[in-house]
Amino acid sequence: MPIWTRRLEWLSPNSPRNPHNFEVLDCREGCLAFAQAIEIEHSADAEAALNRFAQSSASQDIVGESLNSACMIELQIAKDPSALFEAAASDAGHRWRLEYVDGRVFARRRRTGQLVHIIELEIDGRQANVRRVTSQSTYVYRLSEYAVAEIEFVLRTYLEGATPPFPIPPGLTYGDETRIAIAGWKAHGSIAKFARFLQMSFTQEATPSPLI
Repeated sequence: MPIWTRRLEWLSPNSPRNPHNFEVLDCREGCLAFAQAIEIEHSADAEAALNRFAQSSASQDIVGESLNSACMIELQIAKDPSALFEAAASDAGHRWRLEYVDGRVFARRRRTGQLVHIIELEIDGRQANVRRVTSQSTYVYRLSEYAVAEIEFVLRTYLEGATPPFPIPPGLTYGDETRIAIAGWKAHGSIAKFARFLQMSFTQEATPSPLI
């Protein structure tokens, strides 16, 4: 068993290593191990080729069954979203490619160009609001709650520069720490530093009940 799997740890709200006011799984050791493996396995030329392929195959519409989710997410931004997304895309460890066009954010898989979310983003000065997101249903487990939690995680990471926890996929619970860390890396790459249970909001303080 790799050493990093033994260093995954649930952090209580009172832990000095927990930047959140609710329980999270610390996946940072896993992120570090995966990132080091990528540096060994992928050359810059191969990464550039994958990015060109993803951009050339990008669609502006959800392919397959879509899921519409109403939400209320408020964000604080310092720059134009396009500039922030472009800067974030330079990291080979990221799994998302985000594009802001006429009030909508297109959130795609970095290496395939698969469109996962279309996010309606309203911007007023430094305030940004999301009231609706359309998602590829199978990518979000056919759950609006998961879709909203995922795009809040992604947008707070890229627009606010925060380190929020990614939502743990349904079916994973205590005892599945390695699977949670691997799922986070596959979906989000190097930004998957912390994880939270799906029903735990970013402001909630109580300990979550595990999903089963």
